[in-house]
Amino acid sequence: MEDDGSLLPEDGLLDDAPLLEDERDELEDPEFDIRCLLQEAEDDMDPVHSSSVKELDTDADKLKKKTAEDRMQAFHLRQNLSTLDKMHEEQELFIEKMRGELHTCRQRQDLIGKQQEAVAAEIATEGEAGNMATVGRLQAVSRRLFVELENERDLQSRTEAVLKESENAMWHIEIQKGRLEAFRTADREEAEAAGRRLQVRAAQQLCREQEALGKMERNWLLRIRKSLHTQKELGLRHQKLLEDARKNHKVAVQFLKASLGR
Repeated sequence: MEDDGSLLPEDGLLDDAPLLEDERDELEDPEFDIRCLLQEAEDDMDPVHSSSVKELDTDADKLKKKTAEDRMQAFHLRQNLSTLDKMHEEQELFIEKMRGELHTCRQRQDLIGKQQEAVAAEIATEGEAGNMATVGRLQAVSRRLFVELENERDLQSRTEAVLKESENAMWHIEIQKGRLEAFRTADREEAEAAGRRLQVRAAQQLCREQEALGKMERNWLLRIRKSLHTQKELGLRHQKLLEDARKNHKVAVQFLKASLGR
């Protein structure tokens, strides 16, 4: 008769030691969720528990409302800060431009003043020489320079007024920014803390996923071991039945030969 030992699993796939009791109980208990649901149903039937739940719900609603208001206020403050930053930048550029124009205006006045001095000197020289026609032309140039100088002085006065007004506006912007600077710092710190909390939650989530995956793998390996252990027990039982059958067959053949010999 053909040997059936090939029905047994290979020795490398299964540990010969029997499964430990804690390994048999390692899989999730299917009755756990049912017990939890029953306990929650009993808690809901408790009036004291129900009252506590209502109070917690009310407090939670108040907290949500306050949180929403705080977020809205923070949103408006961020908008105000953004607007102030933009105004500060624009005002700073405008002030720089006005200061440049004022400096140019003063340089033109200095140049016109030097030209007036030169023309006055020429008028005196030509007057002494009796060149009255040249003196008349130089006097026209002197009057034109005088008008240009007055225009530059008027432009300087208006530029200084605009610059003073702009600097005053910049001062008020800086005051408003200073009042909101504490919020800016707190908001930046909160954003950094939120980023760190997000990283921590991501790391924790990854850890939980890895633990769940490891548990699934352990459960899967445990099921494989149990299946192989069951196959081995069935194989051993089948092999014993075959050996008993061989022995019985051998005994029967010997009995038959002895009977035929008699």
